[in-house]
Order: sequence, then C-alpha cells, then structure tokens
Amino acid sequence: MKIFLQMFGNLLIQKDNFTFDNTSFSSLASELYDYIKMHLNDLLQTLNHNDWLLVIQGLTIFMSAQMLGNQTTFNTFILLEYMKDYPDKQELIINLLLKRLVQLQMPVKNDNWTNLFSLATDKHLLYNCLDLVTLLDDYLIVLQHVIKHNSFNEQMEIQLKNNFDKSIIRTDFIRMNRFFLNKIKSFSLFFLSFFG
Repeated sequence: MKIFLQMFGNLLIQKDNFTFDNTSFSSLASELYDYIKMHLNDLLQTLNHNDWLLVIQGLTIFMSAQMLGNQTTFNTFILLEYMKDYPDKQELIINLLLKRLVQLQMPVKNDNWTNLFSLATDKHLLYNCLDLVTLLDDYLIVLQHVIKHNSFNEQMEIQLKNNFDKSIIRTDFIRMNRFFLNKIKSFSLFFLSFFG
C-alpha cells in the first residue's frame, strides 16, 4: 500500500483531470480508507520523514476528494484524529492537503473542512484558502485564522478587502441575498479597522 500511495502521489492531478466523483475512484478510496485505518499506526511508527512525505502525496489526493464532495466511506478527519500522537506528521499532512486544495482551485464542499485551520501552520497557504470558501461562515472562520497568523498591516487590510470583494461576486459563494452580503461587508471593514 505504501508503494501504491507513493506512485499515486506522483500523478499530476489538476482541476481538469481530477474526476473525484467517478465510481471507480470512490470504490478505490473506500478500500484504501479501510486499509489505512487498520495500518495507519504501523505506517506512522515505521516511516521516516522522507518516506512519510512520499506516502502523504498520494494520501492527500484521496483526502482532497473527500473535501471536495466525494461520497465514500473515506474520512479525512478520523485519519487525522488517529495521527494526534504524531503532531509533526499530522501538521505536515494538513499543510499538504490544504496546498493540494489550493492548487486544484475547486470549491470545498465538506462541512467540517474549516477544522483543519486550527492545525495548519503555513501562513501564506491560509490566505490562499479564502478562495476555496463557498459559505460566508467558512469565510469568516478562515479570515479569523489568516488574521491570527499574520502580522496585520495596511497592505494586509487591502488584500483582505480585495479578496472579499472578489469572493462575494463568485457564483459559488452567493448563498444569500445581496443586501445581507453588503451588510456583512460593511461589518467586515469595521472589524478590520480595529487591527489597523
């Protein structure tokens, strides 16, 4: 399985060739999840840092599919919970998963995906995750982590304002009426003014 994940991780996965909702892929993801769940502790204990990097390249492909809406038994959060005794390896896989999601530039559909941000450490990556958000609640959660992990200055304020303006006109982001979004935008600008 280790070799399979390493080979899978070497595939060039992009938005236009990532058919995560394919039946065969879903079946493979379910079988992989069952295997990893049983053997994850062995993998965590025996793989050195370099081998772990190669394995998680493949594993994050399946985790990404689950974040994007693949309906399988594969559960990213249960695997991450199993890794809690290995915080370095857990942190590494979370940052790599978020990086892969940013590279795919597809809206994240998983209801719990914002839980990843409390364990993410890549500051630049957090900002880029704002582009993956489809719900206003999620946007505010990600924004909170961006502000918490970055030094807030005038340049950051301008970047965040521009990002919010760009986000509210995306069709996948609009889940409420325009009036409410404008009120939230006014509130956000007011909120950001306290950090300036």
